[in-house]
Formats: sequence, C-alpha cells, structure tokens
Amino acid sequence: MSTSTYSRKTKGFFLLLFILVFAAYGIAKDYRKEPLDFFKEFRTCEFDFALGTARDLYKTLEDEGYPFALELVSVAFPELMRYSVFQNEIETLFNKCIALASEESEGFSIGLFQMKPSFACKVERLIAQNPELKSKYSKIDFGGDSSTSDFRRERILRLNDIQCQLEYLKAFADYEILSLSLAEETFTTRLALLSAAYNYKISAEREVLERAFLWETFPSGKMGLYFNYQLICLAAAKEISR
Repeated sequence: MSTSTYSRKTKGFFLLLFILVFAAYGIAKDYRKEPLDFFKEFRTCEFDFALGTARDLYKTLEDEGYPFALELVSVAFPELMRYSVFQNEIETLFNKCIALASEESEGFSIGLFQMKPSFACKVERLIAQNPELKSKYSKIDFGGDSSTSDFRRERILRLNDIQCQLEYLKAFADYEILSLSLAEETFTTRLALLSAAYNYKISAEREVLERAFLWETFPSGKMGLYFNYQLICLAAAKEISR
C-alpha cells in the first residue's frame, strides 16, 4: 500500500470514528445550562476521568512550585475529556503516526493533552528564541526541526510521554504569559487567554485571542456548534480546586 493511500485510509477511519463518537453530542445544540454541566450529566465517565487526572496534575504542579498550576490543568481539561473518549483509538493513531512520520502526521492530535506534533514544533521554536525558556525547558529544546522523518518520529515519541508532554504544556503557558504580559492579570483573564491560545492559535495577538472568547467550537471544531472552550476551562478550574 502506498503512503498516500495509507494516509487517506487513516484519515477516513478517524473522521468516521469522530462522527460516530460525537453524534451523541447533538443534544448539546439545545443545551441551555452551563457547558461543563453537559459533560457531568451526559458524559460522566469522560468528565470523571478528566477531573481525577486534572486534580492529580494540579497537586503535582503545586508541589513542584509551578506558579500557574490551576491555569495549566484547566486549559487542558477539555482535551482530557476528549482523550478519555478516544483513548484506545489514540494509541492506535500514535502507532500509525510513528510508522508514517510524514508531514501529514503533524496534523493529528495525540497524547493525554491532545497535542498536535505541529503544535509541539511551534513551542520548540518559540522557546529557542528565548534564552530563559530555552534553559528552563532544555528537555524539549530541539529547535522545531521537522525536516526529516526521524525528527518527526522523535517528536511524536516525546508527545507520547506524559512527562515530556507536560513540559510542552508548561513551556506553552510560560511563553504566552510572557508574551501577553499575563502574570499580573486576573486569574479569569489569564485563563481565558491561555485557553484561547491553546485551543485556537499559539502566539496569536491578544486581540485575535479575545475574538475567540465568543466561539462555540468544542468538541466539534466547527464554529457555532456545541460549547465555548473558555467557559469549560473556567468552570473546570472551580471543580479542580475544590
């Protein structure tokens, strides 16, 4: 089987899986309560998995002295719920990405925090431009090189390691906090902007991210359908910190 045929079949399989899994979310169109309540009521297993995992990560980050622990785990909370749905399929996808290791594999979301290799690549390039972050996150200081299949394969392997993926998440947050001057902002503003950058566009201008505050794109990825990512993150923060 050619690489292009293999890639098309892989994409087709996961597109069909996505449609089937999230077809049950049709009720969300008419849901009028708080967004996170939908998952509590109708996706209890996914919610419980995300909450338990987020609380464990929150405690770990606080013990490490990371200053924005609650923001970090809240930003990733919706993706933890998505991971719970796709867990087995994600493991299969990981293996296929490794086998493929092409530029197309850069567009698949993998790992606990549902990161795309292209996202991780961007984080690497951003920290490489900042001596402080470059030193702090030396474990992922690879310069964002995706020129060969070996470089792409190694990045995918890193994203399959929870500790390494957590480094990417922390580096992303630190970069955004520095570039958008978020350290002195209110918790709500900081979390809203971080979640917009994580879900929409890393290293975007503040005005661009603020426009995303009104979008309802989770979990479908289509604007105007389902829920607002920022509202889920803000509600999740309250649950995690209880």
